[in-house]
Amino acid sequence: MPLEKQIITPENIVIRYQLAGPVSRGVAWMNDFVFQGILIGIGVLFINIFFSGYSVRSVNEVLTVIHACIILFGYHTYFDIFAEGRSPGKKSAGIRVVRLDGQSIDFFPSIIRNLLRIVDFLPIGFLLGVITMLMNEQHQRIGDLLAQTLVIREPSRPPDKEPIVGFVASDKPRFRATRSTNNSSARPVVQKPIKRSPSPGNKPPAPTAKPTNTADSDSDAVLPDTDSEEKP
Repeated sequence: MPLEKQIITPENIVIRYQLAGPVSRGVAWMNDFVFQGILIGIGVLFINIFFSGYSVRSVNEVLTVIHACIILFGYHTYFDIFAEGRSPGKKSAGIRVVRLDGQSIDFFPSIIRNLLRIVDFLPIGFLLGVITMLMNEQHQRIGDLLAQTLVIREPSRPPDKEPIVGFVASDKPRFRATRSTNNSSARPVVQKPIKRSPSPGNKPPAPTAKPTNTADSDSDAVLPDTDSEEKP
């Protein structure tokens, strides 16, 4: 079983990653080497086509060497920065490069780890780099040690995240109980669930106003007695 790397985020969340071993990294390197060879071959073809009219042969050779160096060292740096550490070879092998805190790698660590490929390649076939990975519990080669990077397996699902202080996730509604800190004998107060308002289609009918009898109200009115008044 591959080794795991445990990372604690600032939010006190524990994230576990599986570290990539020498075999998966070797497969990724061979795939990337094939892609790099294809890019170098295409570049050399274009150089010979567009600069074939020059009488000085060294121009083509200098441009070819420059192009090859850009591909060999800039290839991995480009994918480390703009593809979140997933070069085509690493993506096919299901691995990626990250920093020690699990974040995506940036420019300077990528430059350091890719320039030190020359040291890891010594004496031949990345022998020094493989020995360093086998002696390191996090499977880091010399470039990874100096650049503070890791190569992890790309999970088929999001990485395991565990809170240090556990919280139980549930779809069922729960009640929250609170206890007063001032009085230890106080009973816990349970919040009642909020009553939902009825839907617009189930609204109760609005109460109707009670009709009033205008005839009765007119009969109760007191009219002045005109007959009892004396004429002058």
